[in-house]
Amino acid sequence: MKNLVYRKQWGARAPVQRTALAAAAVRYFVVHYSAADADEQANHAICAARVKGIQRYHMDTQGWSDIAYNWLVCKHGYIFRGRGWKVRSAATGEANDYTVACCFLGDDTANRDDVTAAGREAIYELWTFVGDRAPNLQDARGHRDFMATSCPGNQLYAFLKTLDFGE
Repeated sequence: MKNLVYRKQWGARAPVQRTALAAAAVRYFVVHYSAADADEQANHAICAARVKGIQRYHMDTQGWSDIAYNWLVCKHGYIFRGRGWKVRSAATGEANDYTVACCFLGDDTANRDDVTAAGREAIYELWTFVGDRAPNLQDARGHRDFMATSCPGNQLYAFLKTLDFGE
């Protein structure tokens, strides 16, 4: 993956535990958003601190074993490794047993391009990465398809509906 930021690079803490998720179990690529204006900053250097803050919140406040997401994407087109591939996420409730989770660092404010072309490209790159490795992948979904939430917002949700395998 291009623009991949490894855990060591963003200052990740070691996970308390990791639960494997077989590639064959993955049926959906689920996109979330942080629901904060994390993408407002023009300085990409701040993005790593935001990812680290999410991990701190997930581990210290929620009591989870690590950051909830497999990957996180910023508006600058960088992909941050969260739990990574073949690791069960904690982001999508009961669907964690058959989904991988990507979180966009940002919000979905009306009449504003929160995601950016670089952000969409990074999400698409993750989508193809998962599609090339998960033989039972069906499609991309939003967090709202699995839980009562507006996440990942209307703009990002509409983008997800454009993703396919070119079938």
